[in-house]
Amino acid sequence: MVRLCHTLRLCHTLRVFSGALLDVLAPQRCGACGSVGIQGVFCPECATGAVATERGSQPVSVHSVPVLAIGPFGPPLSLAIKRFKYSGRTDLAQPLAELWWQRWGAVVASTLPRPNVMLVPVPLHPARLVERGYNQSALLANQFARLARARVAHDLIERVHATAQQARLSARERHHNLSGAFGISRRSSLGSTARVVLVDDVVTTGATLAACQAACRAAHLDLREVWALAHTDSPARQREGAAF
Repeated sequence: MVRLCHTLRLCHTLRVFSGALLDVLAPQRCGACGSVGIQGVFCPECATGAVATERGSQPVSVHSVPVLAIGPFGPPLSLAIKRFKYSGRTDLAQPLAELWWQRWGAVVASTLPRPNVMLVPVPLHPARLVERGYNQSALLANQFARLARARVAHDLIERVHATAQQARLSARERHHNLSGAFGISRRSSLGSTARVVLVDDVVTTGATLAACQAACRAAHLDLREVWALAHTDSPARQREGAAF
């Protein structure tokens, strides 16, 4: 375990150094098409499609928990998320979070009791974290916290055992795969009024949410809502227009 912790710290240090070096040597690229010299997530052409997607998005509810997402998981947003998650584009965390904030910042500011909010990223198992080099949900949580002036509890929810990659599984397999996969590691440090906001990149079948919700419920914690970059259509999800 000690060796694993040292490895994680080394991976993080190398990731930060390489990211800073790339910022100097390479111009910023569009998260969807890869065009250079852009500001934000997308180039002007891809941004047109992103704005259309954002305007068409509506609040959704999964397992009775509100999910606040930029929009459906489709191009160009889905392309940027894949680059962010699988291709080492950690530089996209900030502009993606800011794009999310443009959509939901006013709602969050008017409805969520900020002093009690605790942003909790969906954790990766240590072995998966070493393999990928970073937790995309944790990077998003840091950016959301900056924008919302909220706190982040990176180690509140933990992976208690490794699981197969969700992207390769069916909806039923996803729920079975994550059953009992999460636990609460810092319950004693939270007050009884804490409002947990789960941070994830994409909400698909709701399997991850259900597993985290079960862990919070067992610890008598209130999982208030989910902040995600995108959602996919699913029978488990109904569109809602209710307030948050």
